[in-house]
Amino acid sequence: MQALLIQEAYKKANNVFQCDYVSHVRKMWIGPPDDNFTSASERSHAIGLLTPVMFAAPSLALSWKSVDLLIECLEHAWKSRPATPVNEEHSQPPWKTQTLSLTVGNPIHGTKWNSLTDTPQGSAFLASICHLSSITYVYRDYTDPQPLISSQNYRLPDWMKTAPLASFKSLQTVALPYPRTKAPVSVSGLSNRGVDMYMELLAFPATLLKAPNGIPNEIQAFTGTGTISGPGEEAIRSDGTHLRLSLSKLRWYSGLGYGWEKIWACML
Repeated sequence: MQALLIQEAYKKANNVFQCDYVSHVRKMWIGPPDDNFTSASERSHAIGLLTPVMFAAPSLALSWKSVDLLIECLEHAWKSRPATPVNEEHSQPPWKTQTLSLTVGNPIHGTKWNSLTDTPQGSAFLASICHLSSITYVYRDYTDPQPLISSQNYRLPDWMKTAPLASFKSLQTVALPYPRTKAPVSVSGLSNRGVDMYMELLAFPATLLKAPNGIPNEIQAFTGTGTISGPGEEAIRSDGTHLRLSLSKLRWYSGLGYGWEKIWACML
C-alpha cells in the first residue's frame, strides 16, 4: 500500500520515477492485512488506489485474513464500473482475475462466504475464476523404506467441504501443494527456522470435485507407472490429474505456512 501512496505522490509531482502499476502487474500477492489507517476516509482512499491494481492482475493470491479487503475492493470496483453500452447485453466485469490462490490463516466459513455469494459483485467474481489454488498444511511422508513417491492419497483441505464451490461456475482446474517430509522432522525447526523440503504440486480438473457423492475427501495417489522419480519431473493421468515435483527444496514453516509465497511464485 505504501508503494501505491508513493506513486500517487510521484504522479501529482510529475516525477520521473512514477510508474503505472495497472499496466504492468500480472501476479499479485496480498498477505495478512496491516491496518494502519487511522480514519475511514484514509481507508476509503487506500481502497480506491488498491482496487485497479489488484484487479489488473490475472493471478491474485491473498491471505484468508484479507478476504475482507477483497470484499471492499470488489464493492468499490462494482460501483465504479462504466455503464453497459446499449448494444451489449452484459458488461465485462471490472477485473481480469482468472486465478485465485488462498493462502495463510484460518479459512473463512459460512457468513463470510455469504458476503461474496450474496452480492452481485461477489457472485460475479467467484463465477469468473478459472483456476483455484490453496495452501494445504498436509504433509507427505517419505520416510524410508517408503518409495520416492508415497502411496498415500492426497487429502483435500477441509475448507473445500464447506465452500460454495458451485459458485465457481467457470472453474477449470484446482492446484494444491504438498510438502514432502522425511522423519525425523524437528517440530521446533518447522515452527521457528523452517525446514527445506521438496514440494509436490497436485493439479486436477474441477470436475473431480463434482462427483455424484459430493466433494471427495482425497485424490488418489500416483503409483506404478504413473510415478515420478526426481526433482522437476511430472506425471499425468488419464483423468487429467497432474503431479509435479519442485526442482529444488523450498523452506517451509508449519502453522503460518511461510514458504507458500515461494511455491506460488515458482510453481503456480
